[in-house]
Order: sequence, then structure tokens, then C-alpha cells
Amino acid sequence: MVLDEDMGQLSDASFILLGALLQSFPPASNPDPMYLAGRFLIGFGSSISNATCPLLITELAHPKHRGKVTTIHNTLWYLGAIVVAWTTYGTLTTLTGHIQWRLPTGLQYLMPGIELVVVYIVPESPRWLISKGRDDEALSILTKYHGNGVQDSFVSFEYYEIRETLRLEKQAATSNDWAEMVRTPGNRKRCILIILTAVFS
Repeated sequence: MVLDEDMGQLSDASFILLGALLQSFPPASNPDPMYLAGRFLIGFGSSISNATCPLLITELAHPKHRGKVTTIHNTLWYLGAIVVAWTTYGTLTTLTGHIQWRLPTGLQYLMPGIELVVVYIVPESPRWLISKGRDDEALSILTKYHGNGVQDSFVSFEYYEIRETLRLEKQAATSNDWAEMVRTPGNRKRCILIILTAVFS
């Protein structure tokens, strides 16, 4: 998350594009290491995307629409996975030669490429802006997307809620360390659950 807080949504797309590039053009003499390195980078970029995109969508969507918007995001994610699986199956069963794997590998450029273009018109996270001291920009985004251009009491409430949450998080961060996660039995159980969820997902 620290990496993505600094680089924004560009980081996940950049890792995926670099990984796809390595996978698409491995050396003929020994392709496996470069192909696996590309696979690692794509997985790394996808993990960043999986962690950050839903958060940004949730933050920018009006509270009344958050449930629907996140449902659409998750549905499209798995629909995309199905399309990719059938595309790969189709190239495997109908084509011959290197195109069998180069075509689906090359198609991995499509979505990150679109993201690199579109990311410049997507508003920044108000939470991120406030954490960087850019409060006016954050308030402007909240007003535009949550108040229909009107800085009403709801927008003001959200703005001050984000500021207070960030203040409390900063205060907690100064008094806690990594050992806090495993210091108590309850925290240890939570850590184990999180690790097992990641391993088996």
C-alpha cells in the first residue's frame, strides 16, 4: 500500500504492462526465467489493483450507490476472468505455433493500457489528498461527486470525518509497532485468519 500511495493507480498498470512485455518476448534459447518473471510482475500488479481499485471506487461513489458500484466492479472482474479463460482455450484449440500463447499473453496489454490513459481523468482520492495537505482539492472532489456541486452539510460531514480519521490513524501509528499485531491472542488469531484467507483465495 505504501508503494501505491506514492504512485497511485499508475503502479499496478505499469507492473502488469512490464510483466506482459517480458512474457511476450522471452529469449528463444531459454524463455522460462523471463516468462516467470513476467508472471510475477503481473501478479504483483494485479494484487495492487485488487487492493486499491475497490477502495477508490467506494470512496468516489456516493454512499447511496456504493453497494451497487462495488457489485458491478466485482462482477466485471470475474466476467473478465471467464472471457480470458475462454480466449486462452480458444487459441489453444484452434491455433498452432507460438501464436497459441503469444496472443493471450499480448492481450494482457489491453486493460492496463486503457488504464494508463484513463487514469489522468479519474479524480484523486479525497482521503489521499487530505493526507498530503491538499484539503481544498479534496473538498472540491467531495462537493462535485457527493453534493452535486453544492457544499452541503453531508459533504462537510464527510470531509471532517476523513480528517478526523486520518488524525486518529496518525496518532495510533506513533504509539504502535509491528509487534502489536501478534502481541495478544486476539490479534494473533486475526493475523492467522488474514494469512489463511490470502493463501487459500
